[in-house]
Amino acid sequence: AFSDLSASFDKSTYHGKGSIGNALSFVGKTYDDIGNLHFDQPKKDAHSLIEISKEYKGLLTYFPDIMNVLKGALEKAHEYEKLAHANKVTVREKEAVVYRAGIVSSAIEAEINHFNHELTSDYKVTVQHFLYEQVQMYNKITDKLREAYAHFEF
Repeated sequence: AFSDLSASFDKSTYHGKGSIGNALSFVGKTYDDIGNLHFDQPKKDAHSLIEISKEYKGLLTYFPDIMNVLKGALEKAHEYEKLAHANKVTVREKEAVVYRAGIVSSAIEAEINHFNHELTSDYKVTVQHFLYEQVQMYNKITDKLREAYAHFEF
């Protein structure tokens, strides 16, 4: 639109048309450049945010299965507690099953804690990068707009 407006001034016979025409032309180029900055920006920031979200979404789909393993181990330990009370298994057998269920429980808890730590750390770094790149882009836009503004000081 600014380029078309500039072309209109170029056709005019008005004495100051050159200054305003050039300034409007520069504004048109400035907005084209800003559009290109917006077009190229996702490669610098949004793509990494989307990718990490997909990765963690994929990992989270397995959590119900992991929780079912834990549930199964705890149910087996509870079952052996009942069997030991009914004297259908020895105390030693019951203790072995309870011990293994405890190991499964501890291992899953450790993995969940590690997962949460990595999730927090990964998102922190990724969002910081995203915001840094956004700031860089908007600083470039601000610089371009200031430069365009300066073309109107005639």
